[in-house]
Amino acid sequence: MIENAPAGTTVGSLSASDPDAGETFTYSLVSGDGSTDNASFTIDGNSLKTSEVFDFETKNSYSIRVQAADSAATLTRKLLLLALPMPMTHRFWPALAIRR
Repeated sequence: MIENAPAGTTVGSLSASDPDAGETFTYSLVSGDGSTDNASFTIDGNSLKTSEVFDFETKNSYSIRVQAADSAATLTRKLLLLALPMPMTHRFWPALAIRR
């Protein structure tokens, strides 16, 4: 995730596996344990996208709950924890001094 990126920015791709060859999945955000920040994201196909502009100083980690369903309606739900990296302007860079 990138600080100050516009809403609709892709965070990553969702994937699931199934022992049945060629299985396809649908993904959705669902309520339950860990769904605190679901409203901050959307899912488009298998892409997880932001639904707001993120600001590190306001909030730097997010908890969402994602469900994957295969064509037989077999459901899997997982908690995902996402962290917003610290902006470069907040990192400590030691000063270099040259003396003659």
